[in-house]
Amino acid sequence: MKNINSKVIAVWFLGSVCMLFGCMIAGNLHMGLGITTLGFVVALLISFVLILSCGLLWILSASKFNDNSNDS
Repeated sequence: MKNINSKVIAVWFLGSVCMLFGCMIAGNLHMGLGITTLGFVVALLISFVLILSCGLLWILSASKFNDNSNDS
């Protein structure tokens, strides 16, 4: 098997970081003292966008990995 392009690994790692931060934000969300409804919704949207971008980056890296493995 050929060496995997370092850009593919970087995109995969960036997707993992997006998933980590998205899950950290979503896991700590709760309505309580000191948080407004707007702040709650903004944090929810940020975590949702991070999780969606994670999926996009992982699909991108999988397709590039598949392209690299078919070239051999």
